Amino acid sequence: MKIKKVTQLLTIPCASTTLLLILVLASVVFSATPNESLAQQRNVWASGGSKGIWAVMRNGISEAGFKSNLRVRYQAGFGAEASLRLLDKISDYSQDAPKKNVAQMPAGLLLAAEPYYLRALIEQKAQTSNIPVILIGADTGSKSQPKNVLAIVGIDAFATGRRAAQYAMGKTNLRNLLASETPSLCLRTRSDDPARTRICRGIAAGLQKPVAMLNIAQKTKGKRKNAQATTDKPLNIKLLQNYLKKNPRVPLLWLDDGAFTQELLKASADALQTPLQAPLVIFGLDISQKNIIEENPRKIAFVIDLKPFQQGKRAMKILRSHLLIPNRQTRSNATKETQIHSLTPQMLDSEKISKILPEIGLTR
Repeated sequence: MKIKKVTQLLTIPCASTTLLLILVLASVVFSATPNESLAQQRNVWASGGSKGIWAVMRNGISEAGFKSNLRVRYQAGFGAEASLRLLDKISDYSQDAPKKNVAQMPAGLLLAAEPYYLRALIEQKAQTSNIPVILIGADTGSKSQPKNVLAIVGIDAFATGRRAAQYAMGKTNLRNLLASETPSLCLRTRSDDPARTRICRGIAAGLQKPVAMLNIAQKTKGKRKNAQATTDKPLNIKLLQNYLKKNPRVPLLWLDDGAFTQELLKASADALQTPLQAPLVIFGLDISQKNIIEENPRKIAFVIDLKPFQQGKRAMKILRSHLLIPNRQTRSNATKETQIHSLTPQMLDSEKISKILPEIGLTR
C-alpha cells in the first residue's frame, strides 16, 4: 500500500512534494530495515526431544515459523542435552559483542522446560543475553518455573491430572475398576521433572482417593555426562514387576509420557511373561500407540492429548509478536512480566483416537 502511494507522488513535479517524498521514503526504508528488524532476525533456535510430544511440537513450531518468515533450527536430545547445547552457544553473547557475532545469534530461544535443574541457568541467560526465551512443554501451574522469560507455554500438570481422573470417573467401566480398594498406580518416567509428580497428585485429587506413585526411570549418575547413558533401557521394569507381584489387583495404570507406551508394554510382557492386565491411561498421544490401539483397543483406556502441535504454534506466534515491537527498549519493557499460555488437553477414548489415527505424528 505504501509503495503505491510513493508511485503516485512521483508523478507530481513539485518541490514541496519532492521533499515530502524524500521523508516518506526515508521513513519506509527505516521502518523496513532497522538493526533489529524481523527480516534480519530470521533464525529461531528450539530444543526438545526426538519423539513423543516433542516431534509433533516441532512440526507446530516449523509450520508457524514458515508462515512468519522465520527459520527454525531444532536441536533434539535426551533429557536436558538439547537445551544445554543451545544455552552453551549463546554463553559468550553480550551487548558489546561484534556485529558479526550478534548477527549470528537467534531471534529467540524456544527451550524445553525440563528438567528442573536448568531453571537457574535459563533465568540467567534470559536476563543477560537479551534474547527472548520461551519455555515450551512447560507446567504452567508450577510456581518454580524460570523468571525473566518472555512466555511459558504448556499445560497445568496438576489440573490435567485432576481432569483426567474426573473423566475416568465419568466412564462406567472405569468407575467400576476404580471402586477397588487397591489404589491405582501412577508411573513416572522422569525423576528430574516435578511436573510428573504434580500429574500424579492431580489424579489423586480428581479420584478423591490415594494413588500410588512409582518412579520407573532408570537412575543416572550426574546430569550432563551420563544423561544419555540409559537411552537403550529407559525404564526400570523390575521395579514395576516387584510392585505388581505385591499388588496384583491394580485397577488402572497411569503413564505420564505417551512416548514410552510401546516400551512399557513390551518390557512388561518380557519381564512379567504376561501382558499387563490393568488398562493404561496415557498422558500424551504418540504415533507408537497406533498399532496398539488397532490391535487391542481395550489395552488403552484413554489418552490425554496435550496438544503439542498447538503449543508449538502458540510459542512461535508469541515470539513473532514480540519481534515486531519496534525497538529493544520497548521489547525489554514488554518482557518484564512473563506471559502464561496454558492449553486445555483433550481426552480421547479409543473411538475418538481411531478417527484421528492418520493425523497422529503430524498435528496431534
